[in-house]
Amino acid sequence: MNRKVRNALGIGVGVVLTVTLVAFVAGCWILKAWEGMTLTRGDYDSVAVGQTKTEADRILPHGGSKMFASYRQQGPPLPRGAKCRHFLSKDEQATLRGGVVVYRFCFAAGAVVEKNRFEAARDKRTSQPRS
Repeated sequence: MNRKVRNALGIGVGVVLTVTLVAFVAGCWILKAWEGMTLTRGDYDSVAVGQTKTEADRILPHGGSKMFASYRQQGPPLPRGAKCRHFLSKDEQATLRGGVVVYRFCFAAGAVVEKNRFEAARDKRTSQPRS
Protein backbone atom coordinates (compact mmCIF):
# COMPACT_ATOMS: atom_id res chain seq x y z
CA MET A 1 0.00 0.00 0.00
CA ASN A 2 1.46 3.34 -0.90
CA ARG A 3 1.85 6.25 1.46
CA LYS A 4 -1.10 8.31 0.09
CA VAL A 5 -3.55 5.46 0.62
CA ARG A 6 -2.27 4.86 4.18
CA ASN A 7 -2.62 8.56 4.99
CA ALA A 8 -6.14 8.67 3.55
CA LEU A 9 -7.12 5.57 5.56
CA GLY A 10 -5.63 7.05 8.72
CA ILE A 11 -7.56 10.29 8.25
CA GLY A 12 -10.76 8.36 7.47
CA VAL A 13 -10.44 6.22 10.61
CA GLY A 14 -9.72 9.34 12.67
CA VAL A 15 -12.83 11.08 11.31
CA VAL A 16 -15.02 8.03 11.96
CA LEU A 17 -13.73 7.68 15.53
CA THR A 18 -14.22 11.40 16.20
CA VAL A 19 -17.78 11.37 14.85
CA THR A 20 -18.56 8.25 16.90
CA LEU A 21 -17.20 9.82 20.07
CA VAL A 22 -19.15 13.05 19.51
CA ALA A 23 -22.36 11.07 18.84
CA PHE A 24 -21.84 9.03 22.02
CA VAL A 25 -21.28 12.13 24.18
CA ALA A 26 -24.28 13.87 22.62
CA GLY A 27 -26.45 10.80 23.24
CA CYS A 28 -25.40 10.66 26.90
CA TRP A 29 -26.13 14.37 27.29
CA ILE A 30 -29.58 13.98 25.72
CA LEU A 31 -30.44 11.02 27.96
CA LYS A 32 -29.34 12.94 31.07
CA ALA A 33 -31.37 15.97 30.00
CA TRP A 34 -34.41 13.74 29.34
CA GLU A 35 -34.17 12.34 32.86
CA GLY A 36 -34.52 15.90 34.17
CA MET A 37 -37.68 16.44 32.15
CA THR A 38 -39.61 13.33 33.20
CA LEU A 39 -41.35 12.28 36.40
CA THR A 40 -43.03 9.13 37.73
CA ARG A 41 -46.61 9.11 38.99
CA GLY A 42 -45.32 8.21 42.46
CA ASP A 43 -43.14 11.33 42.58
CA TYR A 44 -46.07 13.43 41.30
CA ASP A 45 -48.24 12.06 44.13
CA SER A 46 -45.44 12.74 46.68
CA VAL A 47 -45.63 16.50 46.15
CA ALA A 48 -48.51 18.17 47.99
CA VAL A 49 -50.15 21.55 47.61
CA GLY A 50 -48.95 23.71 50.50
CA GLN A 51 -45.58 21.98 50.65
CA THR A 52 -42.60 24.33 50.58
CA LYS A 53 -40.70 24.78 47.33
CA THR A 54 -37.56 23.46 49.04
CA GLU A 55 -39.33 20.22 50.02
CA ALA A 56 -40.82 19.83 46.54
CA ASP A 57 -37.42 20.46 44.92
CA ARG A 58 -36.02 17.48 46.84
CA ILE A 59 -38.53 15.26 44.99
CA LEU A 60 -38.69 16.93 41.58
CA PRO A 61 -35.95 16.58 38.98
CA HIS A 62 -33.79 19.65 38.49
CA GLY A 63 -34.58 19.79 34.78
CA GLY A 64 -37.40 21.27 32.89
CA SER A 65 -37.40 22.40 29.35
CA LYS A 66 -38.42 25.16 27.03
CA MET A 67 -39.35 22.35 24.64
CA PHE A 68 -42.60 22.04 26.58
CA ALA A 69 -43.95 25.43 25.41
CA SER A 70 -46.74 23.82 23.35
CA TYR A 71 -47.76 21.64 26.33
CA ARG A 72 -47.91 24.68 28.61
CA GLN A 73 -50.45 26.29 26.30
CA GLN A 74 -52.67 23.20 26.42
CA GLY A 75 -52.96 22.88 30.20
CA PRO A 76 -55.39 24.52 32.58
CA PRO A 77 -55.01 28.27 33.16
CA LEU A 78 -51.98 29.21 35.24
CA PRO A 79 -52.57 30.52 38.76
CA ARG A 80 -52.04 34.27 38.94
CA GLY A 81 -48.52 35.21 39.98
CA ALA A 82 -47.24 31.64 40.04
CA LYS A 83 -44.26 30.17 38.24
CA CYS A 84 -44.83 26.66 36.98
CA ARG A 85 -42.61 23.72 36.07
CA HIS A 86 -43.72 21.05 33.62
CA PHE A 87 -42.59 17.41 33.37
CA LEU A 88 -43.56 14.52 31.11
CA SER A 89 -44.76 11.29 32.69
CA LYS A 90 -42.31 8.39 32.64
CA ASP A 91 -44.88 5.71 33.35
CA GLU A 92 -48.37 6.84 32.29
CA GLN A 93 -49.90 6.53 28.83
CA ALA A 94 -52.16 9.23 27.46
CA THR A 95 -55.63 8.35 26.19
CA LEU A 96 -55.16 10.82 23.33
CA ARG A 97 -53.66 9.30 20.21
CA GLY A 98 -50.18 10.74 19.97
CA GLY A 99 -50.63 12.50 23.31
CA VAL A 100 -48.52 12.76 26.42
CA VAL A 101 -49.25 13.02 30.13
CA VAL A 102 -47.92 16.27 31.58
CA TYR A 103 -47.42 17.05 35.27
CA ARG A 104 -47.41 20.71 36.24
CA PHE A 105 -46.34 22.18 39.57
CA CYS A 106 -46.96 25.87 40.27
CA PHE A 107 -45.10 27.80 42.95
CA ALA A 108 -45.79 31.15 44.60
CA ALA A 109 -44.55 32.64 47.86
CA GLY A 110 -42.13 29.74 48.33
CA ALA A 111 -44.78 27.01 48.29
CA VAL A 112 -46.61 24.68 45.93
CA VAL A 113 -49.89 26.45 45.18
CA GLU A 114 -51.19 24.06 42.54
CA LYS A 115 -50.36 20.76 40.88
CA ASN A 116 -52.06 19.36 37.80
CA ARG A 117 -51.97 16.25 35.69
CA PHE A 118 -53.27 16.74 32.17
CA GLU A 119 -52.99 15.21 28.75
CA ALA A 120 -51.58 17.24 25.90
CA ALA A 121 -51.38 16.53 22.20
CA ARG A 122 -47.88 16.33 20.77
CA ASP A 123 -49.29 17.76 17.59
CA LYS A 124 -52.35 19.98 17.98
CA ARG A 125 -53.91 18.16 15.01
CA THR A 126 -53.95 14.88 17.00
CA SER A 127 -56.42 15.55 19.75
CA GLN A 128 -58.81 12.65 19.15
CA PRO A 129 -59.23 10.11 21.98
CA ARG A 130 -58.21 6.52 21.20
CA SER A 131 -61.03 4.13 20.44
